[in-house]
Amino acid sequence: SLVFLMLATLFSALTGLPWSLYNTFVIEEKHGFNQQTLGFFLKDALKKFAVTQCILLPVTSLLLYIIKIGGDYFFIYAWLFTLIVSLILVTIYADYIAPLFDKFTPLPDGELKSEIESMAKSIYFPLTKIYVVE
Repeated sequence: SLVFLMLATLFSALTGLPWSLYNTFVIEEKHGFNQQTLGFFLKDALKKFAVTQCILLPVTSLLLYIIKIGGDYFFIYAWLFTLIVSLILVTIYADYIAPLFDKFTPLPDGELKSEIESMAKSIYFPLTKIYVVE
């Protein structure tokens, strides 16, 4: 099951690569949004694949184990496990996964930061960090 999953994600990444290349180097380039080199693009794609495998394979292993030992109620245990993993990933994404791909710098003090903070305060949004992503 895990070998199949790894091969399926590899196949998906390879078949999606031409579309990603076209999107980045033709469409985005045409409109002036592309700032990547081909080398950086490929390095980023490999990094994305590696991170995906590092998360997907252990999570899938545990899910298969839960299904195996879950008995008649395996679907409830599998659902709970999936829910917990999803919540953990949402929680850690901004601090641990996203910085692997982009550079995050705190937004410097100024008018923009003040406006964002005042808007967040007006709607009682618990704003703690504001970053510029490059």
